Amino acid sequence: MTHETGIEAERAPEQSEKARRESEVENDNREDVVRLEDLPPVATVAEIARFLRVRQNLVYAMHRRGEIPGGQRLGRAIRFSTKVVVEWLNSGEPRRSRRKH
Repeated sequence: MTHETGIEAERAPEQSEKARRESEVENDNREDVVRLEDLPPVATVAEIARFLRVRQNLVYAMHRRGEIPGGQRLGRAIRFSTKVVVEWLNSGEPRRSRRKH
């Protein structure tokens, strides 16, 4: 068993925190990730799916069930208000559903 000095013990968490942050930055620089500042005011299903890091089918299903707010059908397309989706995420509000129990 080895004992770390006070300085070494303080550096270990700092180094692991630095490595974690670098990993997050690396992941956020992937081309398939959409950042909030990159989203237009009105977003497509594909853009919302990349932003939420889920598959498009899930976004379609959640919209159909009324679980994700801000979606509006325009002809055959669905568009989402980015502002409404972000507010919903920030609220921590559970999924909404159109179904009545």
